[in-house]
Amino acid sequence: MHLSSLVEMIESGLAERALVGDAQETLNGAELAELARRGATSVRNNASVVYAGENHPMLPVLVLSCAWAGVPFVPVNYRLEDSQLVSLIGRVERPLVISDERTAARLRAQGVLATEFEDWLGEVGSALPQEVGADDDDDVAIILYTSGTTAEPKAALLRHRHLMAYLLGAVEYASADEDEAVLISVPPYHVAGMANLLSNLFAGRRLVYLENFTADAWLRTAHRSSITHAMVVPTMLARIVDAIGEGEEPPPSLRSLSYGGSRIALPVLERALAALP
Repeated sequence: MHLSSLVEMIESGLAERALVGDAQETLNGAELAELARRGATSVRNNASVVYAGENHPMLPVLVLSCAWAGVPFVPVNYRLEDSQLVSLIGRVERPLVISDERTAARLRAQGVLATEFEDWLGEVGSALPQEVGADDDDDVAIILYTSGTTAEPKAALLRHRHLMAYLLGAVEYASADEDEAVLISVPPYHVAGMANLLSNLFAGRRLVYLENFTADAWLRTAHRSSITHAMVVPTMLARIVDAIGEGEEPPPSLRSLSYGGSRIALPVLERALAALP
C-alpha cells in the first residue's frame, strides 16, 4: 500500500475528529486531507521536498502533501553548521527547500533558495487540490539521514510499502479515544519524529507539536493541550523529571509516557514513574 492511502483513511474514517493542533488552532480529518491534496499540487513538480527547521504545528500537512504527490519528504538536521547543512541539501535531487524563518535566513545567506513554512502554507490555501494520489508503493516516501558523527551522513530510504506495513502491523486504525492527544517534541529529522507522526494519525490521536524543547515548555504545553500521550528521549525525560522535582506540576491528563534513544539511569526512570498522575 501507498502512504497516500493514509490521506484517504483520515478523510473517510476520521473526518470530524480533531487530528492536528492545540486548543488555539486545530484541523479535523477532512480539513487535513483537503490541505494535503492542495499541498500536493504545490510540491508535485519537484523531485523531493527538504524540510530544514524546527517542529511546526502544521508539519503533518507537509508530510501528507508529499505522500499524496508521490514526492520524497527529506527532513534534515537544521542544527548543523551552515556549510554542513548546505552540503547535505546539495545531495538531494531537485529539492523544494522549506524551513522555519531563522533557518531560511541562514540558507539564503549561503545562496540556497528556501521557502518559509508559513509562506508555503499560505500558498497551499489557494492551490487547486490534486484529486488523485500517487500509488506506486515501491517509491521512496521519506529519506532520513544519519547524524554523521563518525562519517558522512548516510541516507536511509523508507518506501511507502515499508511505512504502510509498519502502520498496519503495529497500530490499530482509529483506535484512539477522541480526547487523546500526543505531544511530539522530538525533531522531524529523527526517526521517532516520523514514526510518532504517522502512527498517531493512523490511530486517530490529535498531534500537538512542541517547536523547541525545554522542560518548562513541555510541561506548559502538556497542561494547556490536555496531553494524554508523549514520547521523549532520555535527556528530555531527565529534564522534565528535574523540573517536577523543583515544584512544577505533572500534567494530570497524561496516561502514557514512553522514551527511547539511549540508556537512562534507573533513578531517573523511577522518579519519572513516580511523577505520573
